[in-house]
Formats: sequence, structure tokens, C-alpha cells
Amino acid sequence: MLRWSELAAYRDFLSMLVWRELHLRYRHTLIGAGWSFLNPFLTMLVFSLIVPNLVSRQTLAASTGGVPYAAYVYCGMAPWACFSHALTRCNMSLVDQSALLRNMYFPRLALPLSCVLAALTELLISLAALSVLMAVLRVPPSRNLALLPLFFVPLIVASLGAGLILAMVQVRYRDVFFLMQFGIQLGLLVTPVWFPLSALHGPARWVVALNPMTAVVQGFRWAVFGIDAPSPDVVAISGITTAALLWVGLQYFRARQETVADHV
Repeated sequence: MLRWSELAAYRDFLSMLVWRELHLRYRHTLIGAGWSFLNPFLTMLVFSLIVPNLVSRQTLAASTGGVPYAAYVYCGMAPWACFSHALTRCNMSLVDQSALLRNMYFPRLALPLSCVLAALTELLISLAALSVLMAVLRVPPSRNLALLPLFFVPLIVASLGAGLILAMVQVRYRDVFFLMQFGIQLGLLVTPVWFPLSALHGPARWVVALNPMTAVVQGFRWAVFGIDAPSPDVVAISGITTAALLWVGLQYFRARQETVADHV
């Protein structure tokens, strides 16, 4: 069984894993944690160069609620980058720590959880960069900004749920890593990071609403800019998907965690 009290008792070990995750990721790099905001910034730059040339300025301004498109995209890229980084790290968290798993006991859940928390730390750096971008573009923050931390919860839940599944499947089938990379690229295209959900109609809107990151991205924009408020039906659909993802992830991880050391 997953013993949450035991995980709390290992909180010092968990914090060490988070620090180690951040240290190993950015060691031997020139700008270190600067990549936390440079990755979403470069993606934002690509969309900002392409999309405005495909639609008129009036249409683009109406779609983004008057917010400059660069800030609009970056605000969506910040949570998406956190989600994709968390999945990438969780996927290899058990396999990469095979020696640790074989030689000492600790709650196995600590490994993927540390990856999610490390990605969340990078999100805070990205949000700091977003504040600088908003100051440069003269975009005032919304009065809803104090509610932004509420949307961290579904982001963490979705990242952990999907990460637990990927980490455990990767133990048996090493092809999962390559499939996951393709899935992340495809996921960016069907997540309202570079487009507003209001631009979709009919079945396409409900398919995108099934994406657990849809409500998160919209919630971030609503909290930061006061636009793209997630509708109750979208919140309900994404919330159900997110909760189901966490439940399946925890159950699957619980059922197979005792045999991890035999297969890594």
C-alpha cells in the first residue's frame, strides 16, 4: 500500500531528491536554471513569428483579449513546460535510480514526486520571467492574480498521475520514452497554449477539453490577465480527467512498486 505518513517521514530525503534533480539537470550548463524560462521563451518566439502572419491583427487582438500575443503564448507555455518537464523526468525516474532502488529502502513514490516538485520549482522561475515580459510589454496584471496558486493543484495532480504511469511502464518497456516524446509534441498542438479555446467549436472543443492541461492553461491566463476564464463545463471535464489520471496512476504504481527493483 501507499503509506502517505511514511512519505511525510521521509520529507528530508524527498527534499534532497528535489535538490539533486535540479542540480543534475543544470550542471555543466552555461546559464543553469535560466533554461527554465528560455525553453518556453523560444517556443513563444516561434509562435509569435508564425501565427500573427496567418491571421489579421484585429482577429488576433480579439482572440487574445487585447493582450500582446507574445505574453499570451508565454503565459500558456509556462504551465505546459512544467507539465512536459515533469513527465520527461518521471518517465526515467525509476530506471535512472536502479542502484538506489536495489540498495536501500524508501517510499518508491518519492522518486516521481521529486521530479514533479522540481518541475514546479522551474515554473516559479518561468512566472518570474513572465512578470518581466509583462512589464516590458506594459501589460497590467489582473485582479485575479492572487488566485493563481489554485491552478497549481490540478497541474501537480495531472503531472503526478501521468508521471506515475509512465515511470512504472518504463520499467518494463523502454520504448515508452520515445512514445512519450512524440506524445508531448502532439499534446502541445492540442492544448490551448497558442490559440484560445473559444476558437474551437463542436466536437473539437470537447476533445480539447478532455486534455487535463486545458483548464490549467486557461486558469493561468484568467488569473494573470483576466481573460479566457475557463467555463464550468470545461473545468468539470478537465477535472474529471485529471482526477481519473491520478487515481489510475496511484493504483497502478501501488500494484507494481514492490517488484520495481527486480526489473530496473
